This record gives sequence, C-alpha cells and structure tokens, in this order.
Amino acid sequence: MESESHRKIKEFIKKRGYSYSVTDILNGYIKRLEGYYNSYTMNDCLDNLEQECEEVTQEINNIIKNHSELFQ
Repeated sequence: MESESHRKIKEFIKKRGYSYSVTDILNGYIKRLEGYYNSYTMNDCLDNLEQECEEVTQEINNIIKNHSELFQ
C-alpha cells in the first residue's frame, strides 16, 4: 500500500520531469543527513520534499522494527 508521502514524492518527481525513483530520493535524503554531497536537482527534490522523506523513512523504520524477525 502506497502512503500519501510516497505518492507526493512520485508526483513531485513527475511534475519536475526528473528521472529519479522514490528510492533515489530517499537515498539522497539519507546522504544529506549524513553530510554528503547531492546534485543540484537532488537538492531541489530534498528541499521540497523534506517532510515527505522523513515520513517515508519513519514508515520504513517502523516496518523493520515491527518485523525484525524477517531481517535476521
């Protein structure tokens, strides 16, 4: 099931005409948090989608936490 935040990220990518996937955006978000360089276009996405990236990242962390036995 696709969350509202996930859908918003996909819509933003399409609206801007970028070839990124949602996964690319989330990887860029993590890189930003860790202090690494992102391209100008990736920063455009991250600047406009910070809340959505945080929400999707939290959703992923909750899935991992709640189903940790699958990841052992």
